[in-house]
This record gives sequence, structure tokens and C-alpha cells, in this order.
Amino acid sequence: MPINQIPHYDVAIVGAGPAGALAAYEVAKAGLRCVILEKECLPRYKVCGGGLIYKARKALDIDIGSAIERELTVTEIALFGSTKIYRTPPQEKPMVTMVMRDQFDQILIKAACEQGAELLEAFALKALQVKGDDVHLTDASGRQVSAKMVVGADGANSAVGRLGGWGHFEAVAPALECELTVSDVDMARFSGTARFDLDIPKDGYGWVFPKGQHLSIGVGRFFNKERINLHQSLDTYLAHLGLQAYADKTVHGFVIPLHPRKEGAILGRLFLVGDAAGFADPVLGEGLSSAILSGIAVGKAIAASDMDLARAKVDYQRYVDKEVLADLATARKLASFCYLSPTMRNWLLAKSSERLITAMTKIIMGESHYLDYQMRFMNKLKFWG
Repeated sequence: MPINQIPHYDVAIVGAGPAGALAAYEVAKAGLRCVILEKECLPRYKVCGGGLIYKARKALDIDIGSAIERELTVTEIALFGSTKIYRTPPQEKPMVTMVMRDQFDQILIKAACEQGAELLEAFALKALQVKGDDVHLTDASGRQVSAKMVVGADGANSAVGRLGGWGHFEAVAPALECELTVSDVDMARFSGTARFDLDIPKDGYGWVFPKGQHLSIGVGRFFNKERINLHQSLDTYLAHLGLQAYADKTVHGFVIPLHPRKEGAILGRLFLVGDAAGFADPVLGEGLSSAILSGIAVGKAIAASDMDLARAKVDYQRYVDKEVLADLATARKLASFCYLSPTMRNWLLAKSSERLITAMTKIIMGESHYLDYQMRFMNKLKFWG
């Protein structure tokens, strides 16, 4: 195809998840020509617990009501092998909003398209080349588009990251999830809270997220120094939960990046967001909120730049430095202690459970950050060390 026939945009966004959809939403609102490139056809099933914490939900100005399966004002933390359960006090707003990602993502994409963004489906990115002031993107079938700036919102296995010059992640957490249809009795047992069981598997946790008519149950490891059978851990966890019976057990695997890209989130005309940038919370193992917040941030940075690349880069980097990197550094220290020192962690939970639960509640609700507790946490680490 001659270069002058290649569709040209101000911004191309790779990935139609929440990060990509919200970046497109902000860019299109500003009147910029924007295309979303998605390797699959929407709606599509997306492996994800679907737990939207209030920190991210309150940043949305899009009505997501039709995608909500359940709203939970309480969460609980259990210790595997113990009867002890720590519960958060009920909140006025939902701590965790349960969504199915196919419906949730579709709502966000629709909102972006209503603002003027275009969606190009079945576009599996295979080549990326910078030519002067443009970036050319080619899919497996040879289709091409070009853009002045590109946002990689295509998850942990980001094609933009791989093709754009970024190296491998320093650490990723393997996880498994399944959606189970359970008995009415079991559904009632787990329907009122988002549940987390620490230490199943070792160096990680299991979770139970109640949806409208089923449970999303999974396990993940965050410091996998020893090889274990994660499928066996999931089976152990299901037995531990004491489910009477369940159906439709289909297990899906995925990985969660636990460290931001060492090259940064910007290279040339390319920007990374969400899991593609490695912005997931290493304590909660949760990437949906960082996808939403960083997607909005990069979209606003580009929208306000008047297509000035240098300005867009400065504004997005300011967000990354101020709102992401320092907080994640503190969170990684907390995660290391939480998952690698279970004896001390359990002692601390028993001794200071109210303060710790209050702190985590404020983080989930978006009222504070891990960084706000840095000095107290670091002082305790020095003491224990």
C-alpha cells in the first residue's frame, strides 16, 4: 500500500481494555483523530478477577451501571490454615465493584467511540516502525495505520513493549482464575464480601469474588522463588473453601507484572500504560485500577499537548513520577514483608489489625497512598531487621 494511502491518525492506541479505552476517550474528547487497535473482536472474554476498587471507580465519569454484577462495601482477609478472619468496617461507598470485563470494557470503548475514536478490531500488531515524525503499525494480515504518537495499552505481554524497544519485565506473578457456578447455599456464603486468603499458595494469596450468579476464584504467587504446581494450589484452595458442588470450571492463566519497566514508560513516540508499563499493585496483585488511572493520565497529557510530543512526554512523566513510581516502591517493600515473612506478618496483624485494616481500607478507597505510611513502615522494617 502506498504511504499516502495508509490511514493516518494523531494517536494510535493498541489494546481495547480499560487503559486503552480511557486514553482514547480523553484524546477523542479533545478533538484529536484517534484509533484503537484491538487484536480480538469485541466483546471478548477477558481473564481478570473483575474487582474494581473504589480508588479507580471514582475516577470514571462514564456510567458503568449495566456492567456491575455486585457492589461490596466490605472485604475480608483470611489466613490459610487458621480460623482467623480480619474484616474491614462497612463503607458508605463500594470498596470493590464486581464487573465482567467483556461488558465493562465494551462500555468504555463505546464511550470513546461516541467521542469520535475509531475502533479497528482483529488487528494483531506484528510490526512497528518509526519513520520521521510518524509511527507505522502493521498487523499480521498486512494492514497498516500510522500515527504521531502511540499508546501501548496491551497488557503484560505488550506487543508495543516488545516491538518498541523495551526489555523483559524483571518480575511477574503467575496466577490462575476460574468462574464457578455454585450452589445457592455457597453463593449466599460468599456473596457479601471480597475475600482474600493469604498463604494459599505459598508467597501469595487466593481470592473469592462474587459476581451476579457465580464466583470468580483464583490464586496467584508474588515471590515465586520455588517452583510449585499452581493448578494444585487452586484445587487445594477450592477444597479449603468447602464448596458443596460447582460446575463450569474452566481455568485461565495469566501473569501480573510486579515491577515497572526499567526503561521507563516512554520511549520516543511510544507511551506505555497499565500492565504494559508494569504499574500493577504488588501488594494486592491488582492491575485494573492502575490501568484506569494511567490510561486517563496519558490521554489527558496528549490531549493537553496540542500534539507537541515533548509536552505530552513531560506531562505524562510527571504523573508517573508523582503518582506511580514512588508509591510502587513502597508497596514492593510491603509486599516483600507480607508474602516472605508470614510469621512476623501474622504477629503484626494480631497486634495492630485495626490500624492495618484501616490503612488498607484508605488505600483501596483512594483516600491515601502506600507512600503516606512509608516512614512508619520503614521504621518497623529496620526494627525487625
